[in-house]
Amino acid sequence: MGASGVINGGIYLINKALCEAFLTQEKFSFEKDFLEKNTDRLHMQSFISESFFIDIGIPEDYQKAQQTFHQFNTWHVQPNWTLFLDRDGVVNKKIENGYVTHWDKFEFLPHTFQALALAKKYFKRIVLVTNQQCVGKQIISENELNAIHDFMLKEIQLHGGNIDAIYVAPQLAKENHQDRKPGIGMPLKAQIDFPEIDFQQSIICGDSISDMEMGASLGMKKIFIGAPFCNQADATFKNLSDAIDFFINIAN
Repeated sequence: MGASGVINGGIYLINKALCEAFLTQEKFSFEKDFLEKNTDRLHMQSFISESFFIDIGIPEDYQKAQQTFHQFNTWHVQPNWTLFLDRDGVVNKKIENGYVTHWDKFEFLPHTFQALALAKKYFKRIVLVTNQQCVGKQIISENELNAIHDFMLKEIQLHGGNIDAIYVAPQLAKENHQDRKPGIGMPLKAQIDFPEIDFQQSIICGDSISDMEMGASLGMKKIFIGAPFCNQADATFKNLSDAIDFFINIAN
């Protein structure tokens, strides 16, 4: 993989005379041949933004962008909608080949607090649905898991956000229990507790195929968090913050 960094993007107002020298070139890079070579005489200003970004430099990505914009434009997200969230990999950093067994190991992902504070203003309900077979494996007790979630909720509330309810599937994967995603047991329990929940007016944000399959079974809109682009999702975003920003902008 290449080095990480920022991507240049913006709107430019340029005197035509400055560009005439490049008009006859067969190949021309605006960044390399113009910006980099003229930084000493151009009055440029910039800032770093964490907003949603899609690169449309190749046909596949352009097509992906068209798909994404179309999907969101047809959603018509309203204040009575419900936001379902996976936990590990969406709210907090996932421990690969392991589990969060103590609060000290729970690490919020960047911008999660801001995202949940925004989401609180635009969704009637925010519900966490999480597979935690570490309980079934007896690596951690149910009480210990509840203690982690209590700390998590307090931190989220301190930063202006809220999660209305948490539903946990502690069963082992081999049990194929209906509560464990891709099963639909957890959202159905949420609907019993909050009868106003309409799955057709709900969004699931998750970082696994099982999240997408659960959402599809109930007719939810499906947001995949992470990379690469997930074909089973309606849209893919780098993180929860980007997803929240984007469909709130669409709603407005």
